[in-house]
Amino acid sequence: MSDISFSRLLRDRAFDSLFQWLLLAAAIGVGALLLWDYGFLTYLFSADTSYISAIIVALFAALSLFCLYLLLDLSPELRAIEAATEHAEKDGRLEVSQDGEISFGSYRMPAGRAVTAYMRDVAIRQARDPEGKGELLVRALSAQLRTRVRIGIFMSDVLYKLGLLGTVVGFIMMLGSVGDLGNFDVETLRGALQSMSSGMAVSLLTTIAGLVCGTLLRTEFAFADGLVSTIVQRTARLTEIYVVPMLARTRTDV
Repeated sequence: MSDISFSRLLRDRAFDSLFQWLLLAAAIGVGALLLWDYGFLTYLFSADTSYISAIIVALFAALSLFCLYLLLDLSPELRAIEAATEHAEKDGRLEVSQDGEISFGSYRMPAGRAVTAYMRDVAIRQARDPEGKGELLVRALSAQLRTRVRIGIFMSDVLYKLGLLGTVVGFIMMLGSVGDLGNFDVETLRGALQSMSSGMAVSLLTTIAGLVCGTLLRTEFAFADGLVSTIVQRTARLTEIYVVPMLARTRTDV
């Protein structure tokens, strides 16, 4: 990822999902500043005595950074496939070196990438079983790329569940304050109402935090999931339209 300059990112359509994440992150940042300025975030953290809202927000921030890392890691995969397709269309040549390097004309696919390993596996399979089908390899590539994305999707559901947990905790606090009433003098009722208000605040605030953070996190990882789908679709197209015929032609020439 160190060879990715910002000017290249601006020109490269393979990084569209990354820019979508950045736009959403900017909107979230502006919204957070406005909420902080109006005192809502301060109230959220001070009124939620269960600290569940703080946990939800901290998990959301950490997982958002994890999603950014995924997009930075997956976008070059799509860039490699697009470059390979472009050179395959122009040159019509595929070379597989002895050390496993894959080249389409003058373009050499980057080492260490999942799509490069996939192309190497396709070349090996074609050499051993020319009539075989490559669906299993495509599925394996899809599973490999989606494994980390599914973690984020699962954690977005966890944020929803934490919000529901806060709702339950808040209601328990409310019911506990009612159960502690021993008499009905003014001071006892005042204390009970304050405890009920605190419990209601915990219930509502954690619900809002869970719903908002869970929805936003799910949206972020939808960008990553869409990027994976695009990578798999374009990889399958490159394989079926160009790679398999090129390998068959190479065997025929030999």
